[in-house]
Amino acid sequence: MPILLRALAEGWSLEVVGRAKELPPPFQGKSWTQVSVSGLAQVLALNVETFSLEVVNEALFPPVFFENSDYDFYLRFMGAPPRLTSPPGLTLKYQTEGLMHYALNFRNDVGFSDIKIAYDSLEVCINIEVFPLKVDYRTDYLQMREEVSDICRNLALSFLTKTFFKGKPVPANAATLAEWVALIRNAFQNLRTTGEAIAAKPHSRIRRATTDRPPDRARRVDSKQMVKNMRQSPSQKNLLFSEKLEMLPRLVPEVTTRITFDTPENRFFKATLSTIRRNLLELLHRQEASLDDGSPTTEDLVLQNLSSEFRAMLRDIQRLLAAPFLRQVPATSKLVPNSLVMHHNPRYAAFSKYARIVNGGVALVGDPVKIGVKNVALLYEYWCFIRLVNLLAQRFNLVQQNLIRISHSRVTVSLTKGRESTIEFLDKSSEKILRLTYNRRFSQLPTLQQVPDNVIRLASDYEILVFDAKYRLSFQEDYQHTFSGIGPTVEDIEAMHRYKDAIVALSEGGHNFVKGIVKAAIVLFPSSDEETYRHQRFYKSIASVQVGGLPFLPRATTLVEEVLLAFLREYQFLEEPAKHPL
Repeated sequence: MPILLRALAEGWSLEVVGRAKELPPPFQGKSWTQVSVSGLAQVLALNVETFSLEVVNEALFPPVFFENSDYDFYLRFMGAPPRLTSPPGLTLKYQTEGLMHYALNFRNDVGFSDIKIAYDSLEVCINIEVFPLKVDYRTDYLQMREEVSDICRNLALSFLTKTFFKGKPVPANAATLAEWVALIRNAFQNLRTTGEAIAAKPHSRIRRATTDRPPDRARRVDSKQMVKNMRQSPSQKNLLFSEKLEMLPRLVPEVTTRITFDTPENRFFKATLSTIRRNLLELLHRQEASLDDGSPTTEDLVLQNLSSEFRAMLRDIQRLLAAPFLRQVPATSKLVPNSLVMHHNPRYAAFSKYARIVNGGVALVGDPVKIGVKNVALLYEYWCFIRLVNLLAQRFNLVQQNLIRISHSRVTVSLTKGRESTIEFLDKSSEKILRLTYNRRFSQLPTLQQVPDNVIRLASDYEILVFDAKYRLSFQEDYQHTFSGIGPTVEDIEAMHRYKDAIVALSEGGHNFVKGIVKAAIVLFPSSDEETYRHQRFYKSIASVQVGGLPFLPRATTLVEEVLLAFLREYQFLEEPAKHPL
């Protein structure tokens, strides 16, 4: 296999080897990438058009790295071995004297990725871009991401992935841990520096207290309080001297002052540090749990890669929390106090600024914060459901108030699966209820449970349509020859036949099963060439056996809309006469 990337520096060299791929014909000539490098190293990348290594030097290349592809990293060195710290998920295969071999597969993660090599106190960072093979990266993928993110800002964000996109801090009531990790990694150094400045010279105030003490022991008498007490005593004009002596006070008010650090500003400072400490401990606990699990996910692998960074942050935070002045300060308020100190004291003002950034959210607008994005397969699944909701909402009245139910957790945000995420629509003309469910689970079946992505329930539980989103398509030559063009995989079409046969419903009495409740089972796959697909076998099969596949992307929704409306007319949900588009 050819060398895709080569980096040469003093004391080491790196070669990335993998299969040289090209974008599928529909996407060729539309996407270009740039490999950038920071540090003292010469970097060359493979130009697949000339099939030669060329110095990057801010030049544009056809895409080099792709999703779901295996890559081998060969790091050669002299002397002490360098430290290859990223991309996350990089696995060391073997190490010999002068050579280390790593392996990496980006799976369904696309976007930017950094390759960092540290050697002899110097670091080189090579920034690459990972492309998808099934959607147009510069148009369809970005539009899917934005449409999904419009429903809920965090729905498109992941905890951490092998790749990342750039985002911008925005105000938010409560950031998920996914956003928090990206923001703390970006702002931690400034947060720590301002925290150290506050610990060196914390804000304080003088606390004044008055206590009653014997006159011979009082050092500083509160004269105002003494005068007030004497005014309240009986008149002494007509009293004898002995009587006046008896009326002298046995206790006098003594004024004491002391410096205290228990201020609203310091409470906010301690509460913010305590929250950061708690989140870091949660991350490290999650990483340790993934090691015990034995089958780590992509997020777990990234956590393992960043655990040393999180531990270093935790040490710094614990050192700040151990500052002597914080011993008398309770961590009670995470709200920024509205005081002159927070505005005019440069240390507290700067700390407040970075605390707001860390506790905020992220918008995907291309600014410096690195944030993981949902892998493209899950993003496609989300987008298909959201777009089906939009298509139905154009013709029916939305009955349910919440358009989509969102499941919030401390780590990520996701669509809620099952009956809770059912969207109800009303057809005014027929007064029928139409229901669209995301990831409905059919568990009470004679054989095995089935979980299609999108289920449209028509008039009753005995009439449903299945639209299953699959981020897969076949464009091999033999496949195109057999089925007259690109389309869904054979395995996915077989899964649609399984849905039609396996999904049944209990009869009204609950004693028998009703077969044939799935009126159509259709694969949604990422492709934009709708006109050519009209001649494909799996498009024509929808009319004959109600099983097949349809291309579905932001720029290609016509066929799905036509077929969906045809089925709705057939089952008398629309007033137009039944007319199949095929």
